[in-house]
Formats: sequence, structure tokens, C-alpha cells
Amino acid sequence: MLFSSCRTNISANSVSAGCDLTALFPRFINIRRGGYIAAIVGFAILPWKLLSSSNKFTSYLSAYSVFLSSIAGVMITEYFLIRRGHYRVADLYHARPDGWYFYVYGFNWRAYAAYIAGILINVVGFAGATGRTVPIAATRIYQMSFFTGFGVSSVIYLVLNMVSPVPGASKKFREVDVSKMEDKVYEASVRESRSDTKSTKSV
Repeated sequence: MLFSSCRTNISANSVSAGCDLTALFPRFINIRRGGYIAAIVGFAILPWKLLSSSNKFTSYLSAYSVFLSSIAGVMITEYFLIRRGHYRVADLYHARPDGWYFYVYGFNWRAYAAYIAGILINVVGFAGATGRTVPIAATRIYQMSFFTGFGVSSVIYLVLNMVSPVPGASKKFREVDVSKMEDKVYEASVRESRSDTKSTKSV
């Protein structure tokens, strides 16, 4: 059991944390260093205290959903309601201002605003779960934290995109890489121009 737990945590947590930290700070951190940092942080938060009682463990899981629900709300709204399946893989690998994912100097302020709003609606109830005295309404909202966080972040993100649309917003749903379509159009135009040049020379 100990071996399986170590193997699962290495593959699911250490490697992924190492990759993320390497992507954020490639000049200073590689995957191995990122894994070591994740291990140090993992010990520093004293995770065994979360398992000291069932109440603490369920409170931890509920708090976890507060943050994940807001992320899920933004991501699903972005894909299904804003861009409607359209994406540009090529824009993920450059930082040019004309890219879909450049936003404002690389930050999508709409997503951050919606994410924070989805968390804030559950913050008071979360304080109640830690032992503070809060209104009963906040407790009821927190008991449905995933749905409330998901719903609020989705609605806020949708409204903000109506006010200030992101590049690539579409009205028709179609799962397609737009960058590939643009490459095909470009290649077709190049072939057409070459054929026109050859026909002109032959004349």
C-alpha cells in the first residue's frame, strides 16, 4: 500500500508540479527541481492533520471544490458558450499581441474577475465551516459550493465577454482548430499564385 501511494503521488503530483513550475520558470527550474519543491511544500502543509478526523477531511474537500468550481465554470463557458468549440493551437505557442490568448499583456482579466467572484460567494460559508459564526444563508450556499461557484463564475464570465468580447468569439458551435484552417487557406492561395505565375510565363 505504501509503495502504491508513493507511486501514485509521484506520477500524479510530483511530475505535474514539476512540469508546471518548469513552464513558469524555465530559466531556474527543471522538472526534477519542481518535483522537489512540490515534495517540500507537501510536507510543509502537514497533510496528515487533514486526516486526523473525518470532519476536517470533509471540510478540506469542500474547500477544495470552492476553488475548482470557479475554474470549471470559466473554462466550460469559454469553450462552449464564448468560442463555441473554436480554438487556435498555434496561438498557444507565441506571445504576439494578435493571438487569441494574448488578451491584455497575457492576462485574461475577465477570467480572473469571474474566478474571484465564484470564490467570494462561498467565502462566508467556508468561514462558518471552520468554526466561525455566520448567517444560515451563507452556510446553505456553502453546502452547494460547487454549484454556486460554478454558476456565478459562468454567469460573470459570460456577461463580461458580452461587454468586452475576447478574440475568436463565435456564434456557431464547431470543434475546429482555426489555425489549421488558416494554414490551408494560405497554402491554397500560394498554390494559386504559383499557378498564375506559371500561366503568365507560358503566355
